[in-house]
Amino acid sequence: MMRETDKYGVLLGLTSVAVKYFCRSFKSALRGRWFSYAFFRPNQECMLQLTKFAEEGMVVPIVEKVMSFEQLPAAYEKVSALHGRGKTVLVW
Repeated sequence: MMRETDKYGVLLGLTSVAVKYFCRSFKSALRGRWFSYAFFRPNQECMLQLTKFAEEGMVVPIVEKVMSFEQLPAAYEKVSALHGRGKTVLVW
């Protein structure tokens, strides 16, 4: 969004993002996929609660593959294939 508003200004930039979002979402929805955008601001209280949930086993990420940072190109290709059943984690 920032790139579009920097390039076209606020009004045209937001319009450009909306049109691109709609086109991407429509095409993906036809294939059974959905894209969504969100903006987040870090919140210490929420992060502490998530940490507590993770420590108590209430939140468990599904990790499909752990790869080294040197394997970044292969990891990118794997994630780009959109066939993952869990998270791909990079370790460096």
